[in-house]
Amino acid sequence: MIGERLEALRKGKKLSRAALGEMLGVSATAVYKWETNQTDPSMDKLNAIADLYGVSLDELCGRAAPQLKEIAVMSRAMRLMTPEERQDYLKVGRILYKKAFGEAEA
Repeated sequence: MIGERLEALRKGKKLSRAALGEMLGVSATAVYKWETNQTDPSMDKLNAIADLYGVSLDELCGRAAPQLKEIAVMSRAMRLMTPEERQDYLKVGRILYKKAFGEAEA
């Protein structure tokens, strides 16, 4: 359920319920109720939470396919690479593609 994900994300950022509530304009009690699935955050709060934690609404709600997370990780890694590292990474990707799907590339 969403409450468990909300709590895990908050703890991952080392935030107290009070600190998160202050950032979102709600009480620590409201955050507690979300995390224990007593109530659900409004859509505007869900958007704010997703932005705060750097996740999509699908991820926040537990609907993201594992591949999407992998793509996000690879995309972030590529942004942090030097141009030379990026070229090497793409060469490896082309080799893996050919091994997996034959000589034709998409």
